[in-house]
Amino acid sequence: MSLHNRMRMVALGALAGAALLASAACGGSTPAPAAQTSPGAGAATAPAANAPAGPTSLTLVASNMLFDKAELKAAPGAVTITIDNQDTGIPHNLQVFKGSDNSGQSLAKTEVVTGPAKHSVTLELQKGTYFYQCDVHPTTMTGKLIVG
Repeated sequence: MSLHNRMRMVALGALAGAALLASAACGGSTPAPAAQTSPGAGAATAPAANAPAGPTSLTLVASNMLFDKAELKAAPGAVTITIDNQDTGIPHNLQVFKGSDNSGQSLAKTEVVTGPAKHSVTLELQKGTYFYQCDVHPTTMTGKLIVG
């Protein structure tokens, strides 16, 4: 083999070796380790954030002519509110209004029922603030429903 061919082979070998080293140092076509950027981790949380919330069920107890809660919270969507009238011989109901008081649009109401009794109303609610009251006792039995 001539000196010229040997030098050519050494140069080609050095070039090939440098290319291999550069490929290994930069990662080449080898994918990143799964532990650093697991596609499953992002995919598992994305649907949960976008998944529709299930129906919300809330209960208001009417006792001693008062509701047991002045504020309720629910997720947007179907919301069922049950009024548990524990006041024997006293009528109560539940009416829900859009907005922060009873001057807003009435969205739904239950029948006035003498206790003890339970009755419910289901609404489809968007994010916002709603007001609820007992129509029989509108000054003492009121509250706020926050949908968010």
